[in-house]
Amino acid sequence: MLEKAKKIGKKLVERGYTDSFFGNISFKIGDEIWITKSGVPLDELEDDSFVLLQNPPLSESSSESPTHIKIYQEFDVSSVIHVHPFYCVLCSMIFQEDFVESRTEGRIFLKKIAFCEGKAGSWALANSVVQSLKRFDTTAVVARGHGLFCIGSSIDDAYLRCVVAENECKLWYHCNLFPP
Repeated sequence: MLEKAKKIGKKLVERGYTDSFFGNISFKIGDEIWITKSGVPLDELEDDSFVLLQNPPLSESSSESPTHIKIYQEFDVSSVIHVHPFYCVLCSMIFQEDFVESRTEGRIFLKKIAFCEGKAGSWALANSVVQSLKRFDTTAVVARGHGLFCIGSSIDDAYLRCVVAENECKLWYHCNLFPP
């Protein structure tokens, strides 16, 4: 799982979904949940770039640990990815909808992308993300003006949802420039 997380971290940065030092990845190995340490570059992950996710979070774990903890408490998932893709964040700031439906074949993997409110790194955001995941029956939520959280049955699954969410938001944004 560590090797897979390292590869996904590089892909996230290469695709421009986040800058090197922003965003985080968590995953399960058995009964343990691991998360990237705070300030660790996602495109330079090593075995020691991860720390055991605990409640309350360790000071060295990602600032978004509360949201990761809350998601694992509420859902049977194996991975959570948090990044800041441009179009997801842009759409969250300029459109007021609570969610958007996928318009392309991406809907096979992600039917909806939800939007929520909450201060980065807070338990309020954690609760808001979980409520939106449940309310809109989705696996991708964008915290307005902040970033995207995707959950999955594997790290590849969570990554795929990041890709689909950004592509759908990009399409949604451009379609709204030229309404029918």
